[in-house]
Amino acid sequence: MAISLKANDPDVKISLIHSEPIPEGIENEGLFDQFIQAPVESYHTFGVTQYFKLKTWLYTLTPYDESLYLDVDMVWIKGRKPSDLMESLSDVEFSMANYGHTTIDKGADSFWADVNEVKKAWNLTDEKWYSYSSEIMWFKKSKDVKKYFDKAKSIYENPKVKTLEFGGSQMADELAFMIASSITGMFPHQDKWQPIFWHHKQPGKKNLAPYQLAQDFWAYSMGGNGHPTNIISNYNSLVNHYCNILGFSNSYLWKDKKTYLNTRVKI
Repeated sequence: MAISLKANDPDVKISLIHSEPIPEGIENEGLFDQFIQAPVESYHTFGVTQYFKLKTWLYTLTPYDESLYLDVDMVWIKGRKPSDLMESLSDVEFSMANYGHTTIDKGADSFWADVNEVKKAWNLTDEKWYSYSSEIMWFKKSKDVKKYFDKAKSIYENPKVKTLEFGGSQMADELAFMIASSITGMFPHQDKWQPIFWHHKQPGKKNLAPYQLAQDFWAYSMGGNGHPTNIISNYNSLVNHYCNILGFSNSYLWKDKKTYLNTRVKI
C-alpha cells in the first residue's frame, strides 16, 4: 500500500501505526515519515487482543491536523494522486466510506448487531443510521471530531449489546462508529461515498481492469477473506508495477487471509 502511494505521489507523507516491532530495514526504505507505536490499551480489552479497536484510537494517534486513514489491504490505482483526494476533502471535517443511511425507527439494520437492541441501549429514536466501511476515513482535528472518536472508543470498550465477533475481535469497529454517529450527529459528508473499489460491493465492475476504474475510484481493495482469481491478478499486477518503479525486489504478492489467519476462515 505504501509503495503504491509513493509511486503515485512521492511527496505524500505516510505514518505507520504498528503494534509489533518494525521489520528490520523498513525504516530505511523511504516509505514512511513516522512510525507510531500503538499503546497496548488501544488494541486490548480486558487483556484480550482486539485489533479492530485500534481504529477508534485514530484521532489520538494521528500526528496530523488533517488525516486520511487507509487500511493496508488495498493498493492505489495508477495515475491517481492521494494528495488530490485530500485536496478534494479540504472543506470536510469528517467522512467515512458508506453505503447510505436509513433511520433508527425506519428500516435500520446491521450485520453486526440487532439494531433494536442498539436503539434501547443508547436511547435512540429517529436518528440517522449509516452503514459504514472504515477502510478509508478522513478527519480533521476539532472539538467535535474528538468527541466523536471518544464516543466510539467508549462504545467499543463497553458494548451494551450482543455483537458479532469479527477477525478475532469482540466487534467490528464499524459498529462502534455507526452508533457514535447516531449519538453525536457526526456523519459522512456524502451519502454512498465509495472512493475505494471493492468487488463485493461493486460486482458489476469486478471484471474491469484497475485502469478502467480510475475515473470513479482511488484504490483497489482486497477486503474480505478470499477473492476471485482475476481480482488477485489485478492486485498483483499493480503491486509488481509499483515495485518495479521504486526498485523493490520483493513484490509482496497477495495471499488470501483465510490461508494464514484462522480468525478469517469464515468472513
